[in-house]
Amino acid sequence: MSQSSQVQRRSPRERRKTLLTVLTFVFMTLYAVSFTADLLLEINLFWLTIALVLACTVCAFGWARLLDEGKINAHYVAWYWGGSAGLMVSSLIFVSLAPVLVSPNGMDAFIPQQLAAFATNLSFAAGFLLAMIPAAIGYVAWWIVLVSRR
Repeated sequence: MSQSSQVQRRSPRERRKTLLTVLTFVFMTLYAVSFTADLLLEINLFWLTIALVLACTVCAFGWARLLDEGKINAHYVAWYWGGSAGLMVSSLIFVSLAPVLVSPNGMDAFIPQQLAAFATNLSFAAGFLLAMIPAAIGYVAWWIVLVSRR
């Protein structure tokens, strides 16, 4: 069976779900670019960043609403176990860095001299990413395990 006939057999619901999933990832990528540019450049992209977050949220709720009960349960399980494991890794990293983080000028060793003017913004972004990236990686890893078991 050719791929074009498989695409034609997909229901409108599946096509909407695919479109909303792709839009979610596009808006997440644009948000990351906007957030990074807002931290590093002398421009204010606050309202653009907020608009991208809202668009991403609407698309994410849109595709999640179109999932069947089994897939919703799989997402719950993946977020709970994978996200919890990722947050545990984040917590261990935070605890191991605590002596450096609480000392005066402790982050200076981690930030290149050229970026010292953005130190506060970079410290916030690094903490945010250190909390979110391992949780997201844990979720994806657990999701792959769940999908491979099917």
